[in-house]
Amino acid sequence: MRKEPFYFGLVLVSVGIILVLSSTSLQNVEVPVMVADESDKFQATAFLESKDNISISIYPNLDWLKFLDVETDVIPYYHKYVIVNITDPIGNISTVVFIFIKVPEQEVITIYTIEVRHFDGIIADENQEPPFKGMVEYAGNYTIDILPYFPPGGSAPVCIYVEKKGIRTTYPYTSLLPVGTATSILGSVVAVWSAKISKHKRITRVKGM
Repeated sequence: MRKEPFYFGLVLVSVGIILVLSSTSLQNVEVPVMVADESDKFQATAFLESKDNISISIYPNLDWLKFLDVETDVIPYYHKYVIVNITDPIGNISTVVFIFIKVPEQEVITIYTIEVRHFDGIIADENQEPPFKGMVEYAGNYTIDILPYFPPGGSAPVCIYVEKKGIRTTYPYTSLLPVGTATSILGSVVAVWSAKISKHKRITRVKGM
């Protein structure tokens, strides 16, 4: 009896089972989830869970160009300070300042930097690159108020966008399922075929005696 085909079939079955099991492996991927998106308003509200990591983006209105301060040693561009007050569910207020600038070669103003002046109910770094990022401490509704305060004036932001980090479950190896199934079937066929051939040969030898 030649055992190689039979063992080869068993190997194929084993490989196929491994591939099938691997195809069901899940993976948790961190993805952004939009929780607030308000246009032409000075306020937005977002429901958040405790320990949510959030980011806040503000898109300035074009008429803010009319309300810019001149260059300074600290900010070498025409600029505007915008206060963002974030009120948590129990009334704590965190104050974040967005600084927008007008670069000479551009016709719009863009975000320059972010300063966290006071935080209560939110954990955040004091100086940040945009967008604003922080972790909230309490579950509930958070209110984001926008105040274009220095120089004062200007319409509501074009958009206030708030998102948080969410988790999405994916199955990245589902393509292995048909491969594993086909491999298992092929291995079974090879193993059964080799067993039948071996049995047939034994019967033939017995009859020839």
